[in-house]
Amino acid sequence: MISSFSIPGRPHVWKRKATATDQFGKLIRVTSKPQRLLKRQIAMLGIAGRPRYWRKGKRYALAVRVVLPHLGGEGDCDNYGKLIMDALQQILWDNDKQVSVLLVTKEVGDEPRTDVTTLALDDNRLGPFLERAREFVNQWRRRDD
Repeated sequence: MISSFSIPGRPHVWKRKATATDQFGKLIRVTSKPQRLLKRQIAMLGIAGRPRYWRKGKRYALAVRVVLPHLGGEGDCDNYGKLIMDALQQILWDNDKQVSVLLVTKEVGDEPRTDVTTLALDDNRLGPFLERAREFVNQWRRRDD
């Protein structure tokens, strides 16, 4: 099964949680309000974009296409992926550890946006691709030994 949606506007990256102290002096991690609102927006788009009979399987492939007005000065690819994975937790998967394949690309375009596509790997559509990737990794491991 495939879930796909687009987030209009300037792409955002995942930001580290700030630390603060609670009323008892204990350190706590705090997510900023804009980050919480952005995650909520992504979650709502994820719900709207998933197929009617989406089931939370065991593994997923996630492709994130980030379209920017120009390259330079923006965030790292992994931080774009982290934000999407965190926002879709409990929406498309139980835990973001279930994402086995992550592909994040940054491109230049006229209309800034983030396109998100998720594939449930239960369908074995990526089976040959994953096997070739495993062979490639094993080949590099043997070379390092």
